[in-house]
Amino acid sequence: MRKLLVVSFSMIMVLTFIISVRAQSSDQPKNEIEVRGTYSIPSGEANFSGTTASGSTIDFARDFDFHNEFGFAVRYTYRSSNGKHKIGAGYDSTNWERNTTLSRTIVFEGVTYPANANLVGNLDLQAFRAV
Repeated sequence: MRKLLVVSFSMIMVLTFIISVRAQSSDQPKNEIEVRGTYSIPSGEANFSGTTASGSTIDFARDFDFHNEFGFAVRYTYRSSNGKHKIGAGYDSTNWERNTTLSRTIVFEGVTYPANANLVGNLDLQAFRAV
């Protein structure tokens, strides 16, 4: 549902600025919209040990099945009429939703999760930019 709202917002943003883009007559565009596909490659490990409990090192690919995923990026750029100033805004989004079975026993924040436990992993990677 959230992804649908984000895509809807992005499309509204694109449609809002498309009228002003079409009305341009100069050689260099005053408004510019970019829509791109992205390919995210998650990697790494995390260890959530505290002062009172030690934790396991969690590998995102092995333990949660977070592998490479496609996403999207939307960017808008406005240039001043004299061409000296540029303002930009952008939004990038990639989402992972995984269901997997734990292949080993791990300890996370003092709680032990046994091997063969079913895991649900949701990861949202979003970036907002303003330049």
